[in-house]
Amino acid sequence: GIHAQNMQNYVDDETNEVKSFNPNDQIQVRIINKSTYRADVYWDDGRYGKNIATLEANGGSSKLNTFQGHKFFVTRHGVREGLFDPATDEPYRYDIE
Repeated sequence: GIHAQNMQNYVDDETNEVKSFNPNDQIQVRIINKSTYRADVYWDDGRYGKNIATLEANGGSSKLNTFQGHKFFVTRHGVREGLFDPATDEPYRYDIE
């Protein structure tokens, strides 16, 4: 038989159209480093994280293949010192929702 997919709706940021996707499908995200430091991006594995990209300062970017529910965090390159938002003093963390 045919199984109905549990599609999830979202609003396209560019067109404001409501679109749908399968939340089990792999998606591609682009991370842009707007800080003045080289940065390392880690996939949050619930332990120490897995380094998956290094971004150059002032606009360096990388495209990542990921899935809904994955989490990432960012550190200064090479020192594993977390980067924080200067306005809120919260660490930069990214959840794919």
